[in-house]
Amino acid sequence: MSKKMRIERGNEGYLVRSYQLYASQYFDSGPYPSMSGVKTVLEFLVKDNPKAKGADPNTFVDPSFVKTLDDSGFIKALY
Repeated sequence: MSKKMRIERGNEGYLVRSYQLYASQYFDSGPYPSMSGVKTVLEFLVKDNPKAKGADPNTFVDPSFVKTLDDSGFIKALY
């Protein structure tokens, strides 16, 4: 990133801080699946598979693995 943004050596701290500020506003700390994303995929699939129209997005997602990592403090330790 520093090469593409033309950040000089010794000023990488600015890049790190900028990324942290950006990431904290726009990204969730835990990589939980997006229900709106699953809904979008199902809407796209309706063209080829009419059964997708009545499908419940919750049946396609199991966030228990991520929740276990989040509850253990592992994900928080990464940040």
